[in-house]
This record gives sequence, structure tokens and C-alpha cells, in this order.
Amino acid sequence: MNTTGCVPVGPRASDRRASESCPACTNCVDGGIGNAQGVDHVNQANDAAGTGTGFLDDRKRFRGSATLVSKRKRGLSDLTIIDVVGADAGLAEFLVHLDRSRIVIQGSGGDALFTFRWASGYVNGLDIRVQGVLEPS
Repeated sequence: MNTTGCVPVGPRASDRRASESCPACTNCVDGGIGNAQGVDHVNQANDAAGTGTGFLDDRKRFRGSATLVSKRKRGLSDLTIIDVVGADAGLAEFLVHLDRSRIVIQGSGGDALFTFRWASGYVNGLDIRVQGVLEPS
């Protein structure tokens, strides 16, 4: 856990020191302090090739990449909410027009971080928020 109360998860979580603040917390409604719904962050910084977190549509076509993806837990809902920060122009255009469509979010290593059965996207300030139902594991 870092100083903001967020618990970094994912392949690069061990790279973060406990004293670091989470950059995604600038997007948290509660300023990064844990709440009843909880907040998990999946941090995927750009790697040397500059690929970052990738997004694939329902036909498995690459739609673009983002520098950071953070997941919000919702205790009383089946919806999963993802905040997308630093999306390239093509990805941003794709996500804001996403309407109950299948989407896969991949880490920079090509492993699937999230596979949505259906998802919809919208603009949330300077970022993009995607919400939907995940495929069962």
C-alpha cells in the first residue's frame, strides 16, 4: 500500500515503493483514499518500445495504447469500471464511441489484463472511462 491508500497490482506493482503516491489517484473521486467500493490500480507505464497498455476490439484488431489503466471495484454491481489515461488519438476516438461492445485490454507483454464481455466508454474530464461486464475467468 502506498501513501494514498491505493494498492498497486499487476506485473509492475513490485517496482513501486510503498512511499510513492499513485499517479492515477488524481482521478479518484475521493483523492486516493480508500472508500467503501475500494480502488485497485493496474499501472502499465510505456516500455522501451513505447507500446504501453494495448486495446483490441471484438475482431481482435489493435485499436491503440494508453500509458495508464486503473480499475475501480464496485461492491454492489457487476460492472467493472476502467479509467484510461494517456490514450492515443485513435484509441480515444474508439473508446468514446464504444457501445456495449467486446474489448480486450492487454499489458505491454501481450497478456490480457481485462476481457470485457461488453463495455461502453465515455469522456471523464481529461481521461476516458470504460465500464462493462468482464468475461468469467
